[in-house]
Amino acid sequence: MDAAGIELVANQNTFGHLERFLRHPRHAHRAENPEGFERGGVHRPPSTLEPTDDNAAFATALVAEATREVRSRRLNIGADEPFELGRGRSAERVAEQGVGEVYFSFVTRLMAPWLEAGYTVEFWADVFAEHPELMDRVPPGAVPVVWQYDGPRLLSEVIDGDMPEARTWQRLGADLDNLREGFRSRGKLLSEAGVPFWVAPGASNWNSLLGRIDNAVDNMLDAAETGRENAAQGFLLTSWGDHGHWDAPSVAYGPVVFGGAVSWSLEANRDLDIAAVLDDHVLLDEARLTGGVLMRLGRVHRDLGVPLLNGSPIARALFPDPAVPLPALPAPEALDRVAVTLAACRDDLAAADPAAADGDLVRRELHHAVALAQFALDVLRARAAVTADAGSVPDADAIDPATARRLLRRIEPLLAEQRACWLLRSRPGGLDDSVRELDRLRHQLTAAAHA
Repeated sequence: MDAAGIELVANQNTFGHLERFLRHPRHAHRAENPEGFERGGVHRPPSTLEPTDDNAAFATALVAEATREVRSRRLNIGADEPFELGRGRSAERVAEQGVGEVYFSFVTRLMAPWLEAGYTVEFWADVFAEHPELMDRVPPGAVPVVWQYDGPRLLSEVIDGDMPEARTWQRLGADLDNLREGFRSRGKLLSEAGVPFWVAPGASNWNSLLGRIDNAVDNMLDAAETGRENAAQGFLLTSWGDHGHWDAPSVAYGPVVFGGAVSWSLEANRDLDIAAVLDDHVLLDEARLTGGVLMRLGRVHRDLGVPLLNGSPIARALFPDPAVPLPALPAPEALDRVAVTLAACRDDLAAADPAAADGDLVRRELHHAVALAQFALDVLRARAAVTADAGSVPDADAIDPATARRLLRRIEPLLAEQRACWLLRSRPGGLDDSVRELDRLRHQLTAAAHA
């Protein structure tokens, strides 16, 4: 790895996003709120540590386990989105000292042993950057990382258009004014304070099945431009697994190519032909088809005509989340257009000839991604066929019984292929949890089938 210029860095959550630990009885006492919390009108299991000395020692031990497995002297302690902070056991402290003070006091405690040992310690800057009074307390060697996963064009469309989607994220606690600014407001804040920082856009593959390549490109350009304008020290392209890793790894190939290019030389690569680079240098497809398929699939979310933040209508159809409902159903003509695109991509994949070591696997993954997307389109069609009150968006449990039964029969073969594709690249850890993300839709269809 070193010979290829690749450094493997440990990344361990230490504050928020610890629900996988806190659900176990032996760790439940560590939670800020052991009973869980409400977000977006939905009850969530506990996910945030109470900021105590004992929990700092616990989190430090987790980081130590991870760092023992790598040689890098850089690590990332997470510390983003501590949703429950100040809403449970730390409520009195937060009322007295302020959420920023309580947050950063705990985070600096987590960083201290690693900074003293000579590590560079990254942490996510979403909470920290909202508290300019803390800027002069960043210790040497600590690097806040500013993340933002939607591009300025989409944010402007959704927020400035006052769409229901914007109001959904506002109910979840999103600061729409800050969000609308993309990377610029936080990047400028850190730059003016003299705090070294990194920018972290996203590959836009999660919550999508097929990717959102246009949003990924816009997001990465925003990050690169802001980073250059404000002397950011690094560019970190992220790829997450919200609602399970249902997107094929190859869906992220285009964003990885583009992110690497613009982070290295922005102006030379701003208009990079991603499909050509994929075919010529990544997938080695002499037919020059696979790269184009990836680009066309990555635009399907836009073709459905329902702009969403942090996701696509296809993924929301398969993984319904009551906290982030689909604000509208795609028009029938949009569903028809996308169905034609998916069929054409399937045909091109049959004719493609990627000679890369994983070329056959890429074709299999993308065939499966197309099949999942076609299934999602049929779910959306079935929901659209339901007579509903004006302005409402019926759930899958309102689908007519015969259609629901037909859809249910298609689920098991899709799950079998999802498992097979996963295991061709990855270990089984997380697979069962990921597959279970389809349970909500299955339960809705089952209820409809027996109505």
